[in-house]
Amino acid sequence: GGVRGQTGPSVATYNALIKAYRSAGRVDEAVGVFERMKEAGVGPDEVSYNTLLDATLMKGGTDANAQSLDLIQRMKEEGMTPDTTTYNTLIKGYGRSKQLPKAMQVLRDMQQQGMEPDQKTYSTLAEACGNVGDVARVMEMRDRMGVNAPRELELACREALIKAHAVVRDVDGAENAFGDLERDGLVLSTKGYAALMDAYANAGEPYKVMDCIDQMRQRGNQPNKVHYSILLKAFCNANILDEALSVLQTQIESPDAVCFNIVLHAAIRTQDLDVLVNVLRIMEQSGVPPDAQTQAALDRAGSTAASLKVGAVLNTFSKGFKSRVFSGIGLPNKIATTISGVGGGTGSDDDEVPHDAQA
Repeated sequence: GGVRGQTGPSVATYNALIKAYRSAGRVDEAVGVFERMKEAGVGPDEVSYNTLLDATLMKGGTDANAQSLDLIQRMKEEGMTPDTTTYNTLIKGYGRSKQLPKAMQVLRDMQQQGMEPDQKTYSTLAEACGNVGDVARVMEMRDRMGVNAPRELELACREALIKAHAVVRDVDGAENAFGDLERDGLVLSTKGYAALMDAYANAGEPYKVMDCIDQMRQRGNQPNKVHYSILLKAFCNANILDEALSVLQTQIESPDAVCFNIVLHAAIRTQDLDVLVNVLRIMEQSGVPPDAQTQAALDRAGSTAASLKVGAVLNTFSKGFKSRVFSGIGLPNKIATTISGVGGGTGSDDDEVPHDAQA
């Protein structure tokens, strides 16, 4: 399949722009460039489609699968044949969203169409298997990839094995896979470290997670928000909530609702009301709006008598924050009913006032 209309740098320029938007996570803008490209009669070519396919699957959501299959259909209608890159991208997207049966079906579709899966296909499938904790299948995909694979694909398979052990909470398995990797002269990537750290976090071993962060730094890799979020989870799983709060406030740059909810759930589980109120206060001051998970956690917490204290303290929070917290909470709820003037989502961002002015 080739490029129709103009050829040469124009197509390459558009493709570079689509790729840049995809890398920045700005999927809608990548789609916009693709449509403008078509309107201008420049391409698109297989690279355009494959890059947009990756962006669509990266975005995720309920429509991602249908949109990706629609893109492949459009490719075929325009006389292009989906290649191994197209199918590998599809496998990668399904793996990212933990839809392993769909990823395996892509492999079968390739084979039925007489297309030979390449080493990247099996490496990508190994990662998809790792994301759902299918240890045996990770090893099977690595075997099918073969022994002469490029080092980066071999590393991806080994890291997928660590991830699989982490998902099924097998710390020994993760450590053994890490040891084998090191003995064979491979070095963990930042993604691989996240997988190993996840194994420790799931087992409630935060100090081993910290050791991994130190090792990363010694090897010249800078830990990012993902790694510190795992450390946060590890402290919460170990019920060391003061340390979790410290990580939340000092290590994670611009924490999102997911980070706050990790600590919130731990505070509710351990009935640590001081930490619970503290997390909500930090959340409010950070300007992070509570989401459905925040509301669900507080809804469950609202069934306890001790939550009356939380409700009383929350009454000092700003009206906009309170309305967001309680807009999804059903009544009766002991927390919600102690809050005066919160009827389920009145108030808006516009009426935010300093919380000390509404005590």
